[in-house]
Amino acid sequence: MKMKRFLLLMLSLTLLLTAAQPGFVRAAAADTPQVLLDLMKKFPHKAYWNHVGSEKNNPDGVTASPCPNHIGCSWVEGACSCNSFCQAIQCMGFAYKAAYDIVGTNPREWEMRTTIDADKLRVGDVIRYRGNRHSLCVTGVKGNRISFVDSNWYPLCQIRWGSMDLDDMPSFSYVLHDPHNKLKNKNLDFHQSMVDSTPETAPVQTARGEIWATTAVMNLRRRTSTDSPVETQLPAGINFAVTDKKVNNGYLWGKTTYCGKDGWVALDRCTYLYGATDAPQFLWPSDVRPVNTSFTLYWSAVDGADYYKIFIYDKNDTIIEKGKTTATSKAFTLSKIGTYYVSVESFSDHAPSWSLTGDALEFLVQKPEDIRITSLLTDAAEKTLTVGGKDALRVTVRPYCAYKGTITYTSSDPKIVETDANGNLRGVSCGKATVTAKDTRTGVHVSCTVSVDPDRAQNLRQSTKALAENSVTLVWTKVPQATGYYVYRRKTDGHFQYIARVTTNKFTDKGLGDSREYTYLVKAFCETKSGTVTGEGSPAATAVTRPAAVKKLTVTPGKGRLTLKWTNNAHADGYLIYCADSKGKYRKVAEATSNQLTLFVESGKTFSYKIRAVKEFGGKNILSALSEAASGKAT
Repeated sequence: MKMKRFLLLMLSLTLLLTAAQPGFVRAAAADTPQVLLDLMKKFPHKAYWNHVGSEKNNPDGVTASPCPNHIGCSWVEGACSCNSFCQAIQCMGFAYKAAYDIVGTNPREWEMRTTIDADKLRVGDVIRYRGNRHSLCVTGVKGNRISFVDSNWYPLCQIRWGSMDLDDMPSFSYVLHDPHNKLKNKNLDFHQSMVDSTPETAPVQTARGEIWATTAVMNLRRRTSTDSPVETQLPAGINFAVTDKKVNNGYLWGKTTYCGKDGWVALDRCTYLYGATDAPQFLWPSDVRPVNTSFTLYWSAVDGADYYKIFIYDKNDTIIEKGKTTATSKAFTLSKIGTYYVSVESFSDHAPSWSLTGDALEFLVQKPEDIRITSLLTDAAEKTLTVGGKDALRVTVRPYCAYKGTITYTSSDPKIVETDANGNLRGVSCGKATVTAKDTRTGVHVSCTVSVDPDRAQNLRQSTKALAENSVTLVWTKVPQATGYYVYRRKTDGHFQYIARVTTNKFTDKGLGDSREYTYLVKAFCETKSGTVTGEGSPAATAVTRPAAVKKLTVTPGKGRLTLKWTNNAHADGYLIYCADSKGKYRKVAEATSNQLTLFVESGKTFSYKIRAVKEFGGKNILSALSEAASGKAT
């Protein structure tokens, strides 16, 4: 082995951690209902909802051990050591049990909602999600975030108190809700001092934590403060597992569990043994660096570390450079070519025994002109342009300090895609071409597939010269090189449906209803050797059909009045009434919003009327043709 650069291998010992006893919940918010406080005590975070060690089902009990096996289980009492409730085990059985304890009724008799709405959720509701594969019980709602308790998320039968946004809930299935549940939905924060928000991704199943030993009796405190209440004490000379670290009040604190109590221990009077998982790691791979040129090493930060030491070794394990820094980077310059190794260690001023060494990294130092390109990388494996559109193919070299020489750019079909010496691209015509960047010195190359689509159709509008009762005529700006266009009309559900393929920039949609609005979009397409290429949809445009002419106009005389009636147009917004003057010319005399109107007129005189239906659209009135005339004389 190579001296210090392999020290981290000594930290790969398997952690033999005993199962932690179920911990007690921490302080709750003052407004937390007692039923939830009781539930927290009965089902502590990270306890196991099973009856391991007993043959009897115990839905109100927990143990300190996960189930030995879940495969082939049933809800029958005693199956696989799982507890059961309400004819269900594992996540569903526990969710039913928690909901029953909160609400007091059988969740199997509750109503089911297949939509989820934070405003309608209540404490005690059961949510089924992850494609109908997991259940949880709601313990609080605040805005769009819920707190919850569940079991069997990970590992087998373990209880989890957590929180998450409803927007992050994958594959929602349904909510079970007791309509008589009166619990408010505001109790979110009661457990957040106990556990952090739990991500919806199962953690990797490996032992985690560090093993430390006490050198004296140590207080286990509720928080990282010497003023915090003492939960219990750890005797001198025992080993304990640390799962998290924080620096506070001049101490490096370690989170641990002892005798069923969760808390924090000041590590300054403890000795680090092994098992750290957060040693500093370099943030760049094995690489090449130019001689006599400054380069910077970067590594990951370590929680609780106050400073780092960096060592560079030659191939004989001789330290030729070293440094100390509180940052997570440091610059070096090497004056000799050759193979080198570098390692980084983190240290804490608060716990002198705690020193972590990351993986050693090998790298080369060469003359700049000898550092050759080993690979090229592009900013994208595929790009899309429009005809006439421009972009650039960005290429980076590996190693980054390699002598670049000359990189050339070529297009497999310049009639489709043009490229210049700097990788600037221009779409010439519809189709696909491959653009290749190549290092002329080494022959290393990389390619990008470039698709050229027709441009987006623009200025889609209704032709006002051709208003009709049962059709709409659309026009739009021609798209260069387009073979034709696909026309789409919006359906009542909001989605656009393909209705036509045309070869000109004009289309008449027939067979429509009068006095209606219709929304369209158009996509240009090109026929190429490799198939049809379709462009992006145009901005949507709404058109209107002309109202149908009014029918069956009648005039009924009365004393000093005439009553007009006609067939109603359900899609019209109103009507205009015209009356013939002494010269027989019809002029507008009234407006109506229904299909009946009474006019007060001179008795004994005959009046002739015509009517137009009106459709309001785009701030204008679209008028129907004049109806047939109808006359009447008031008595």
